[in-house]
Amino acid sequence: MTQRPDSLPQDGNSGLVVDSPGASKLDTPGDMATNSSLLLRLFTSQFFDSWLAVSYLFRYPHIPGVQHYLCNELRKFPLDEVEFFLPQLVHLLITRPNESTAIESLLLDMSLQSSHVAMLLYWYLQA
Repeated sequence: MTQRPDSLPQDGNSGLVVDSPGASKLDTPGDMATNSSLLLRLFTSQFFDSWLAVSYLFRYPHIPGVQHYLCNELRKFPLDEVEFFLPQLVHLLITRPNESTAIESLLLDMSLQSSHVAMLLYWYLQA
């Protein structure tokens, strides 16, 4: 199980998603419902932070609903906190293109809020 040091202890009721070879694969509709409820439980817990949001954006790049939810949650964090993850967000945008526009919209909104973020984003995209 991947767990940050400041997280809850590993128990069956903590709401943490276990890393296993089949954990990211959704095989049946029942598995999808279980995974969705566990993800929502994690995303609404008091332990959810910007680091978890970005890490789950990388884990589920192929599911537009998860991307939109996480990007909306990232908008709730202070801009300085999300700015720290700008290189990772740009990397995700470039290397894992899909039909979702959630990341593009988040980066555009961040750029409109801060000229500093806009300049950093411009430099990252030019590199």
